[in-house]
Amino acid sequence: MLQTRFSAKSIFVIGLAVVLVACSDKSDRKSPKDLTPEELEQIDRAASEKAGLPVKPKATPEALEAAVEEEPVAPPLPTGPDQFSYANVEQVKINHLHLDAEVDFEKKELYATASLLLEWLDPNATELVLDTKSLHIRAVMVGPDEVPYRLSPAHPIFGRKLTIEVSEQPEVISISYRTMPESEGLQWLSPEQTAGKEHPFLFSQAQPINARTIAPLQDTPAIRMTYSAALRVPEGVVPLMSAAENGQNQFGQYMFEMPQPIPSYLLALAVGDVKFKAINEHIGVYAEDYILDAAAEEFSETPLMEEANAKLYGPYRWGRYDLIVLPPSFPYGGMENPRLS
Repeated sequence: MLQTRFSAKSIFVIGLAVVLVACSDKSDRKSPKDLTPEELEQIDRAASEKAGLPVKPKATPEALEAAVEEEPVAPPLPTGPDQFSYANVEQVKINHLHLDAEVDFEKKELYATASLLLEWLDPNATELVLDTKSLHIRAVMVGPDEVPYRLSPAHPIFGRKLTIEVSEQPEVISISYRTMPESEGLQWLSPEQTAGKEHPFLFSQAQPINARTIAPLQDTPAIRMTYSAALRVPEGVVPLMSAAENGQNQFGQYMFEMPQPIPSYLLALAVGDVKFKAINEHIGVYAEDYILDAAAEEFSETPLMEEANAKLYGPYRWGRYDLIVLPPSFPYGGMENPRLS
């Protein structure tokens, strides 16, 4: 009968308690079946302490309630103007993203903070809703203060809706997070998958809705934003982005700035052992060393294409037009990004 009510540990300690009782005055002896649940718990705890076994914390109504298995909740579907995005773009929009990130090739993760410069469109709005997928959210901050947030159950395509609650309408909200190895917008290559075989390689593919696996954003072409970034990478590799390069700061971070507003899917990142060769004053090629000269030759007519397009559509507005040739294991045909295709 006891075996159906108690664990093996409980049986052991109750048995030990019965032996102790048996050795005491028989007039005080009480059969285990006559013990109340409270008495059994007291004996369990006392015998565990005497035997040097860990004492199980006393169960509380709150703990018992939390232990009850809940019914699974279905992930929500987007209900806004973009059927592929949870973002509440009619209430608030992102004007600028600043990304502070460290690249960890060993764990295949980015450790990052995304600071969002916001423009509130609805004076009564009290929430910022963002798109995320395969992101571990560590904290959401307004200035020095943490603010509450909610993550919905994960949808296999759209990811998780991140809802940030605010009492006022802050100008900047910062989100600390890390990506996961399965984040679809980040492709991590081992050294063996590169031509040089010495260093790993990382490249992003945010199109069509994978920017949300790189950073918590309004991942919809309805929103265009400028962005800046500070990236820390291991020695032996250099980072590139679809943005102007501004060198390194005093902390060794590589700095980038995109002054023209872009939709989230044009956010691009590459980190690897690549070299650069100029074609003209604002067009050049990045590639692994083995193919750099051949790549520059292949794209040598790019300035002529730019000239022909300018006659039809006006001057190129993005500053530089650089290209990157990815390692041989690159599985796509290509992706056009401002400043880095």
